[in-house]
Amino acid sequence: MTPLGAEDGRGPDAETVTPEGNKLQAQLWLLAIGIDKYEKWGHLRCAKYDAEAVVQVLRERYVFHHLTELYDEEATWDAIDQTLEQLAREFQKPERKDDSLLIYYAGHGKLDAVKKTGYWIPVDADRESKKSWFPNTEVKNYIAAMTQARH
Repeated sequence: MTPLGAEDGRGPDAETVTPEGNKLQAQLWLLAIGIDKYEKWGHLRCAKYDAEAVVQVLRERYVFHHLTELYDEEATWDAIDQTLEQLAREFQKPERKDDSLLIYYAGHGKLDAVKKTGYWIPVDADRESKKSWFPNTEVKNYIAAMTQARH
């Protein structure tokens, strides 16, 4: 597998070497989520574009070995949850100890003023049901479970 960005010589060398001359096997991972076209919320104009632009800029400057993109109708509650769970499982493996993960989200967000809890709003979220919103605490829990990730 050729790392994303390495095929044309962009980004830093995929085989990073320590000052002692040892080859690092670290890999860069990127999850990008961008939602403009909501089912039950107002549409946005630039969230998807912003996420795609961030991916493009990062790929021009770095070598990403793993890239997951969820845009518009792909960014459902279940898809976000499943993707974060897969990443959490992957980043519990000892071989991921030097790997880095970047998560970028662009879309509606909501703050519960009573609980002081923030939410990502998936494409299929209901405006009246907080159960259909993706809590930042859940994102934090998945990140905390990524015991081998650099984050």
